[in-house]
Amino acid sequence: FALHRSTVLFSATGFAADFFHRQYAVASDDRRFLMIRAVGGGAPDKLVVVENWFEELKARDNGRKP
Repeated sequence: FALHRSTVLFSATGFAADFFHRQYAVASDDRRFLMIRAVGGGAPDKLVVVENWFEELKARDNGRKP
């Protein structure tokens, strides 16, 4: 491991930051970042949770309706 000069890749202004927890993820190909940013607007965001999706997918694969 060798430490070289640091280089700013992009501005992180406006993205969530927390001193104790990582607030980003690096893609497996090391070419992209996933970061959290607040979105302005009137309506709250929605979160959709799908449970048992694998069983539904298997049922569709076998020609059955779930």
